[in-house]
Amino acid sequence: MNIINLLPKKQKSDLKTEQRLRLAIFTLSWLSFTILILCLLLYASNLYLKIQQKALGDNLVAQKNNPRWTEVLNSETKLKSLDITIKNILGLQSQTKFWSPFLAEIVNNNVVGVSFKNITLNTAGKLAVISGHAKTRENALDFQSALEKNSFVSEVKAPLENFLDQTNIDFSFTLLLK
Repeated sequence: MNIINLLPKKQKSDLKTEQRLRLAIFTLSWLSFTILILCLLLYASNLYLKIQQKALGDNLVAQKNNPRWTEVLNSETKLKSLDITIKNILGLQSQTKFWSPFLAEIVNNNVVGVSFKNITLNTAGKLAVISGHAKTRENALDFQSALEKNSFVSEVKAPLENFLDQTNIDFSFTLLLK
C-alpha cells in the first residue's frame, strides 16, 4: 500500500524530526530500563555474596571455637611431619644398594673346588673383596673368569700371589662394581 503525503515540505521535515525524536526517546527509555534491570541484578548478586561471606565468616569463627578444631590442627601437623619423615626414608632407600642379587649370582656361578672365607662389601657400594681357598690354580682362574662374567662386576683385580702355587691356593679378588 502506498502512502501519499500531501503535507508541505516544512511540516514533512517537522514530522520526520518528531519521528526521529520519538524513536530516540523510545530507544533511550528501553536502554535505560535494561541498564536499570542489570543494575538491580548486580545489586542483588552483591547482596547475596555479602550474605554468603558473612555466613562463611561466622562458620569459620564457630569452627575455630570448636574444641575438635585443635585436634584437627594437631592431626594435620602430625601428618605433615609424617610426610616429611616418609620422604626422608624414601630418599635413603633410593640410595641403598641391595646386595642379595649380587651375592646370589656369585654363589650360583661358584666353581667346584672353590670355597669362600670372607666377602667384604663397602658402604658406598662400589667395591667388594672376596677371599677364599681354591684347590687348584685352574679352579682359581675359573672363579676369576666367572667373576668377570658377573653382571654386577665391572672389573676384577687379582694379585699375582693368587696364582703362584699350583694347589691349595688362598686367593683374594678385588671387584669394582657397576
